[in-house]
Amino acid sequence: MPTDLTKETAPATQKQDDCFAVGDWLYVECKYEKAREHFQNVLKRPSLSASDSVRCYKSLGAVEVELKNYDEALDTYNTLLTILMKCDSPTRKEDIMTCYVSIGKVYWLKGDYVQAIKYHHEALDLGSLTSNPTVMSTIYKNLANIYTNTKEFNLSRENFEKALEIDRQRLRKDHLQFGQTYANMGKMYQAEGNYKEALAYFEKAREIWLKTLAPTHVYIEKIEKTIGKMKSKFVPAAAIPQPLEQPMNPLDVLAKNNVMIIWLDEYIGRDENCRALKKEFRQITNSLKMVDSVESCRQCLQHVKDRKLFFIIQGKYAKQIVPEIVQIIPPDMKPIVYIFCFDMTYLMEWAQEQECIMEGGIFTHEADLLLRLTNHLNDYVKQKSVEYANYLQPELISKFLAELKQMFEGCCKAKDALTSPDQNDNDANQTATIMAK
Repeated sequence: MPTDLTKETAPATQKQDDCFAVGDWLYVECKYEKAREHFQNVLKRPSLSASDSVRCYKSLGAVEVELKNYDEALDTYNTLLTILMKCDSPTRKEDIMTCYVSIGKVYWLKGDYVQAIKYHHEALDLGSLTSNPTVMSTIYKNLANIYTNTKEFNLSRENFEKALEIDRQRLRKDHLQFGQTYANMGKMYQAEGNYKEALAYFEKAREIWLKTLAPTHVYIEKIEKTIGKMKSKFVPAAAIPQPLEQPMNPLDVLAKNNVMIIWLDEYIGRDENCRALKKEFRQITNSLKMVDSVESCRQCLQHVKDRKLFFIIQGKYAKQIVPEIVQIIPPDMKPIVYIFCFDMTYLMEWAQEQECIMEGGIFTHEADLLLRLTNHLNDYVKQKSVEYANYLQPELISKFLAELKQMFEGCCKAKDALTSPDQNDNDANQTATIMAK
């Protein structure tokens, strides 16, 4: 469930001065342009006190955030910070702390996580659990969510636990905030690829929210959908490739070097197609999985994410599955993706932003793709066989890969026989190939 970042910066409604009432009402009514105009006019008043200036800059910053004017919001909050630094009010320290959090949130919204983390830590340095438990809890939650964005999951967990420890001392156990925290922890585990834990936390969030909210509330409806998606991640064990299974072939250089090839193609991946060739594949390696849908590929990822992965992906599935590959596979494993398609025009610009595709390539001819894949496998296996103390003579590696490539070619020919000849003739007219730099 998403964290509501912007509304946390909403103008505080204070009753002591009606000059803010109109702006606050416009903010609540989501009339942000008019609210901004109102607060800007208030700031022009010559008799505005220092405390009212602080109040007005806080409100104006919140409005700029709602308008997604993040640079203007940063200017506003930095002006506020300068004023606060010169103030000598009893709440000066708490106000500066809150201002740091507001600046950190804006950087978070901008996607500048380094600055977001920096300003939240500036706020932490000023705070204390005894005097600012609410703000301290918010800071830890914000940091936890930011670390989820940066995929630093251990730090994310650590900050969530700190926030929960504070909240358990000040809130009743069925408070809605616990539901939000558990939902965000579910997002963290989901991003990490730990769907079992993600499901558990999403269900905890739902349980808490249902004690206060109606089943038709938007939060409940959203988390029900999320829970449904998490449950769909679980498949019978028989459908999962077993990465640690001992190879039938003692010279299986892929298994010996922790390599896995996943081939996503709607024709080749179907169980009823290429059965004889698939049987031959199994005789030489159990490190190849052929799947016929994005969902089947998605189910495989969780169980092979700690292996060096080489993907052959049919072009029409690329934009669906590649972002998930990048998200789930640890960055140090650097998956390589080879895209096969006849019409590359709709992929070219997008693919240039995908490091894993630029390493592999986009191909209109299977022979070019298989040659590049074989070369990459050869280089990787020779390097890793020494590291894993599974040294094999180069000629044995070459023989194994040549046999593998021959079987790949057989599958491609079988696929051609399954598809429409007319379609093949039309598609063959497009011959460009993007190779990795």
